[in-house]
Amino acid sequence: MLAAGRSRRMGARRKQLLPWGDSILLRAALQPFTTLSLQRLVVVMGDEAEVAAPYLADVDYQLRVNPNPDAGMGHSLALGAAALPAEADCFFVALGDMPLVRPATLRTLLQAFAETCRRGVAAPVIVPVFDGRRGHPVLFDGARRAALTGLQGDRGAKELLRQWGEAVVPCPVDDPGVVGDIDQPDDYRRLLAEAGII
Repeated sequence: MLAAGRSRRMGARRKQLLPWGDSILLRAALQPFTTLSLQRLVVVMGDEAEVAAPYLADVDYQLRVNPNPDAGMGHSLALGAAALPAEADCFFVALGDMPLVRPATLRTLLQAFAETCRRGVAAPVIVPVFDGRRGHPVLFDGARRAALTGLQGDRGAKELLRQWGEAVVPCPVDDPGVVGDIDQPDDYRRLLAEAGII
């Protein structure tokens, strides 16, 4: 899970630490992943890691600190991918500002991955799609890990997805949470309302 961003469009507030019920936004984003039997849950954070830690005390995760979040998402992706088990069959890349992804959606993506592998697609990448929009989390075949560890700067995985072509498989889901991220204060208020918190 990538949660090292500076949240500049939120003003002075780090969105990972925004209040979410009796916890913080990052804890809500992690919640659906705690319902799976994951071999490892890696969270990439910046200097907010110490503040977030008490809210994540009940989560079994490995922290990777990005010492230079200004280097961009590619750097965080590389740090997170490098911390994954080399033998992992597949792995999710998720964003720490998406609190409404449903646990059932993660299981749907895993099922789509298994079905795609059975059809003979080599090293598939499963992308959730809601209402015609691609979202997160994205599920990668373990063989794609090395490519992500080579990312740098503000270059995320979009360019790689374009290169991988037919191996990238859209998976329709009935879950607006996969496109519900927070960039600005209005987004935060909207998702709080959708969650029934305000």
